[in-house]
Amino acid sequence: MMNYVKKNALPICIGIFLALLSFVYIRNIFHYNTYWAYDGGAHVEYIFTIVDEGRLPAPEENYLAWHEPLFYMTEAIKAHALMSLGFTREAVIYMLQFGSAIIGILFVVGSGALSYIVMKKKGLSFFVMIFTGFLYIVTATSRYITNELFFHMLTVWLLVLFFHWKMYERDLWNWKRWLSIILYLGVLVWIKLTAWVVVFALVLWLVLYSVLQKHWKGLLLAGLVFILVGAMYSPWLMYKHQVYGGAFTINSYETQKDMHMPLTFFVTWDNDILDYPFWDRGKDSFWSMFFASAFVDYDNVFENYESGEYERGKVLQSPNGRYLSIRSVANQSFLFWVSLPFTLLFLLGGVVWLVRTCKSRLSHKDMFLGILAFGFFASLVYNVWQYPFLERGTLKAIFILTFFPLIALLSIDSLQKITESWKYKTALYVLFWLYVIVWGVFSLNAIVLPA
Repeated sequence: MMNYVKKNALPICIGIFLALLSFVYIRNIFHYNTYWAYDGGAHVEYIFTIVDEGRLPAPEENYLAWHEPLFYMTEAIKAHALMSLGFTREAVIYMLQFGSAIIGILFVVGSGALSYIVMKKKGLSFFVMIFTGFLYIVTATSRYITNELFFHMLTVWLLVLFFHWKMYERDLWNWKRWLSIILYLGVLVWIKLTAWVVVFALVLWLVLYSVLQKHWKGLLLAGLVFILVGAMYSPWLMYKHQVYGGAFTINSYETQKDMHMPLTFFVTWDNDILDYPFWDRGKDSFWSMFFASAFVDYDNVFENYESGEYERGKVLQSPNGRYLSIRSVANQSFLFWVSLPFTLLFLLGGVVWLVRTCKSRLSHKDMFLGILAFGFFASLVYNVWQYPFLERGTLKAIFILTFFPLIALLSIDSLQKITESWKYKTALYVLFWLYVIVWGVFSLNAIVLPA
């Protein structure tokens, strides 16, 4: 028995972790109302407009009407089927939230699977799963009904498919695999506009790969990917042009164009975030708001407002008018402070990855992941610059969930590579895992919603 446990220690740990994570994710949906979340009611109303009236919502009915419809149509099919069986609308909404929890678990598992397929390191894969699964914004997004998590879960599994097929090796290319990837991308762009970041990242990678390898078939593939995915997306572009008067916009609801976020916002750090990591502290810095919205409930939208803490009056009101329990403020503040070393590790590891990749003349198989991670991050920066309405949530880490497992994977792997020849590498690994355990405990304490 002991030999079996030693031999299978890591799979057992992964199994225990996923069981714990599943329990927490599923438990949380019973203590959270999807209407409290980012645009929570608008997502629900989009779905039930399709269920009740068999059509997409009009712009004057729903400010999310410009969102790509595939997620809402699939949810509407599930909702209609459940209501046909006699379930009430309230029960159906909680069932759809249960689906979000399952999607969140699939996102975490996909992140770990991607890490192992790319790097073949079990320990690194387990770390990526722990980091992704306990990351506050991932757990929070798994509580409510949204197209964000569905899109990112499918994106991670597209990457798993890409690396499982070893598409970074041209000798393994064939038309069936590329057609499957193109069709997959065609589905993604009908779920969320951010899918075009994935499309452009793949096109850019193909161009760079073809030039460096002097394999010009890749340029043809790049053109085909862009044209065919664009053709599959074109009906939605025509719909947007007809309804909104413009097809090429990243946000058909936010139409104000006469102002942009000042560039100083993107190159500063607001220390106020360290004292109180909630709205509206840190609002003078992109970096402060970004880290806070990833590691804690910066916008105060993921609290259980029906918990006993509220009944006992142990709450305070944040500057954006929402209430937070004092317990949540303490737990999340500690979590934010404990999470800061991750930002330093990821920044340092990212620089190491970039230097290593440049020295290899962009030949590493993980280059596509680096391009995609940068693309996601750049898209968030552009969104904030283009629509500087911070009080309306234009800086949300949930927009780029896939960025987090990618940066964790690439940066920690890069740091591990440079420490492989160090004399005291074992001690460093022990310290790293001790930190991960401490962070995991603080994170678990913060992500479990009080009843």
